[in-house]
Amino acid sequence: MAAPNLLRTINETRVLNLLFQRGPHSRADIARELQVTRSTASALVAGLVQRGLLLETEETADVERIGRPGFVVKLNPNARTYVGVDIAVSELRIVALDMGAEVIASLTIPYTDPATPDYVVGLVREGVDQLLADNDLAISSVEGLGVAIPGLVETNGVIVFAPILNWRNVDIKAMIEDAFDVPLTLHFDNDANVSAFSEGYRSEASSSGTLAYLLMDSGVGLGVLHQGQVFRGHEGIAGEIGHARFFGAVGDEADFAATPTFEDMVGREGVLRLCERHRVPANSIRAFVKLAKSGDSGAQRVFDLWARCLAVGVANLCVILNPDEIVIGGKTAALFSIDPTRVHNEANRHLRFMFKTPTLRTSALGVLAASVGVASVMHRQSFAVSANTDGALSA
Repeated sequence: MAAPNLLRTINETRVLNLLFQRGPHSRADIARELQVTRSTASALVAGLVQRGLLLETEETADVERIGRPGFVVKLNPNARTYVGVDIAVSELRIVALDMGAEVIASLTIPYTDPATPDYVVGLVREGVDQLLADNDLAISSVEGLGVAIPGLVETNGVIVFAPILNWRNVDIKAMIEDAFDVPLTLHFDNDANVSAFSEGYRSEASSSGTLAYLLMDSGVGLGVLHQGQVFRGHEGIAGEIGHARFFGAVGDEADFAATPTFEDMVGREGVLRLCERHRVPANSIRAFVKLAKSGDSGAQRVFDLWARCLAVGVANLCVILNPDEIVIGGKTAALFSIDPTRVHNEANRHLRFMFKTPTLRTSALGVLAASVGVASVMHRQSFAVSANTDGALSA
């Protein structure tokens, strides 16, 4: 039989999740939704209000009722802060979420020195301190700090390999712990995985379907969210689609290692190489997109090549995963806006039989998807029942 403290913790967690997913409720509504007695619901709410996790307020004007206004309870957005850091190839992207998982602050810090582990971790501390100070947030309110990595990172916080940064076997967890003089709950994850999580965290559709997130920057990664859970594969390295080789002939004399990868064709460097080859005067993705949208013939020719190569990857995703939705994120995703229907139509041309291209769109969060995603992972973890023997609520 479960201990009373654990039962209370479970029910408190259910209250918090109900209010997070569906907004303010009265005590009576909470009792009905969670199938507990009115007295139990009142006791749970009273305890959470006392601890500052919930606020009690009069019902809003759009609630129809007869008689005197009642009271509802809702999450206290200021009770906890969740910080997400995205270690990108040329900059740090930091966000803070409140207890309702809403973005309340963000900060982007370009690198001014080579992106060595020591330099970047020092910048993480400086950036988090600046973000908190600029928004009157206390470090004591930070429930969790998540870090997104452009590469393979183990659950113990060791970066096995981040090719874009050229980092190998970096104990990022130990370095972050040393950089901060206060204890923090930490989480480390692949940037594409948490980007997929960010798109689906508050979406009912993604909790029952499959969402594929193509993170396209200097590298190209894939995050797969299936029924609300990130698919990681046997060794946690699922989704490395950038290393897939879709192009070139295969035969006894073919050099497989020499054939271009998906990343070579559709990543940032691939686009800029095509610009150089076709004499398009663009040295950045932003400049290229501007030229293509202005009607420059060379830029449009490069975009056409990019769209056709991306469509090959999209068609393969459709055949392998059959997703409900494919989201394109990262800085290179800006090319998609040049002609949003081009990739969709080209992918359809490659597909056969019952397969068809699903909804294809750019990320709603833009370049902040990974930082929001890893902070959202921390948010979800804090709404789970703690494994502590005393049943203490992790939120």
